[in-house]
Amino acid sequence: MLNQVKLMQAAESGGLERIDELASQGIDVNVPDRYGVTALMKSSLWGDVDAVELLLGMGADVNAKERAFGSTALVLAALAGHDEIVQLLIKQGARVNSATRVGGTALMAASREGHEEVVRTLLENGAGAHCRDRRGFTALTEAAREGKTGVVRMLLDVSASPHVVDRDGRTPLFWACYKGHTDVARLLLDAGADADTQDKHQNTPLIWASFKNHVRVAELLLDNGVEVNYETNAGYSPLLVASAAGHNRMVKLLLARGADINSDNHRGYTALFVAHAAQCPEVVRTLVLHHLSRNRFLWSSL
Repeated sequence: MLNQVKLMQAAESGGLERIDELASQGIDVNVPDRYGVTALMKSSLWGDVDAVELLLGMGADVNAKERAFGSTALVLAALAGHDEIVQLLIKQGARVNSATRVGGTALMAASREGHEEVVRTLLENGAGAHCRDRRGFTALTEAAREGKTGVVRMLLDVSASPHVVDRDGRTPLFWACYKGHTDVARLLLDAGADADTQDKHQNTPLIWASFKNHVRVAELLLDNGVEVNYETNAGYSPLLVASAAGHNRMVKLLLARGADINSDNHRGYTALFVAHAAQCPEVVRTLVLHHLSRNRFLWSSL
């Protein structure tokens, strides 16, 4: 047990001579610590190429999984962005599509973190861009959600589907719009993503962008023909959501693009009502001025 602790310490600190010495004493390099983590996993996570090579040469199990999440050395190396170690592990037989307890893969981990070289290596060695975790996320979902433009482009180039939906009915475009990643949203739209898609709550990318005040994203969606006056089953429109949240720039954009100031939700609440109730004086002023200017135009045209 003491020697096992020493092996883990050596793996963390990069003590090659110590690892070699312990192995020569007959210690099993595959015996994990109390969390199920092996020396190879630690060295892979910390990016110690020499230690990884040494442990692999001593027969370290390249596909062993730690107990908490079911991660392999490959998943940990991919997560940390250690491309050279990823290549070493794959050459030694690491399963590129091995999934964690929640269905995550090395490709998903690398995509989420934006490690482009690792993503390229994994794709070249058969990693599946179609794999999903328990949330229904794919590598493309992860990359889009985190705004990793380069990875999104790489995944689309290998035909990763922009139409894939997670368990809440949300596509990668939803996540890009919610997080305000305009360049990613543009890539997805250019790849054919449906800008008017609805999740299981009838929300659309524009409603999410309006709620989060991502004006550039909203402009992009509207330029791509999104319906500005779309309403959920409960009657919530982008204008109503933006007004309730107090996002004055967004309200001005939506009004300029033809949002109906008089539309209301299932309770009869209009944008002006919710803005006043939320104590958003700037939005109230914008809505009132828009209403007055519109009525002035109507009267002048009579």
